[in-house]
Amino acid sequence: MKRDRGLPGPQGFTLIEILTIVLILGIVATFALPSLQSGIGKSRLSGAVSEIVSALEYARLAAMSSGEKTRVTIDPDSDRLLVESFKINGDPLSGATQISETDIDGGTFVTMPDPVKVGEDYVIGFGGEGRFHNVRVASSVFGDGHYVMFDQEGTPSSGGTVLLTYGDEQRTITVDALTGDVSSSP
Repeated sequence: MKRDRGLPGPQGFTLIEILTIVLILGIVATFALPSLQSGIGKSRLSGAVSEIVSALEYARLAAMSSGEKTRVTIDPDSDRLLVESFKINGDPLSGATQISETDIDGGTFVTMPDPVKVGEDYVIGFGGEGRFHNVRVASSVFGDGHYVMFDQEGTPSSGGTVLLTYGDEQRTITVDALTGDVSSSP
């Protein structure tokens, strides 16, 4: 003989309870979504600032360690960053006692390899990379152009600033004209 212990059988949720929970979740999501999107935007902007600061510091250190001039171009028209080093036309290992001024002056800038992405050039397209979606280079002012050059002592050709934007948010990156130190500010 089976004894009934008075335990109720399996019960589910009523349609009213389910709709109430869905409604509450919808309201919470409505208020949380703008905050989440703002956080994503700030994260993208901070990531872009970090990339530019890293590129400038890398170029400065590369110039000091290699003895070759380096150049960082940050172009607001194409939302692109390019890191290059200067290569002279002459071959210093050729056994010649001197390299002519023509070879030195006639050198060219070539794109440096990316220190992180092995086998790729050090080029960042802010408009084309998902991690920087909607981040824009609003302005880039260094001396007479959109680039800064570092000599073998790490001294910049000029100081300058880069302004990045994401919607209403903006951040400024500054290169000190005397020291070459790179900083950013909200």
